Amino acid sequence: AAPGTFSQAKYEATLAKFSRPSCIIAISAELHPDLVPEWEEVAAVACAVQNMWLTASAYGIGAYWSTPGGALGPLHEFLHLQPNQKCLGLFLMGYHDMQHVPARRKPVGEKVSWVEA
Repeated sequence: AAPGTFSQAKYEATLAKFSRPSCIIAISAELHPDLVPEWEEVAAVACAVQNMWLTASAYGIGAYWSTPGGALGPLHEFLHLQPNQKCLGLFLMGYHDMQHVPARRKPVGEKVSWVEA
């Protein structure tokens, strides 16, 4: 935080948030802009995280991807990432006692437009 902007309440809320999960995985990408556009690397990482999320859910493990505002820079340093590596957030995982809530989704036909050439 910039000098004079520290908030004890925000600090305590962040500490509580990150002390609850059983596991926290740092999500990062290794970028090679001369070979692959950055957006493709980020998309590939997002697909991998989705697979982790689906697997965790199948085993009854709660999980979510969090990108702590303002903390990605310090995370890069904390994780000792190389200049071509980028931290994209944290994946928090843990067991929970919440009841399953069915997804509320619109029919796929409302989200897809087919164009005939």
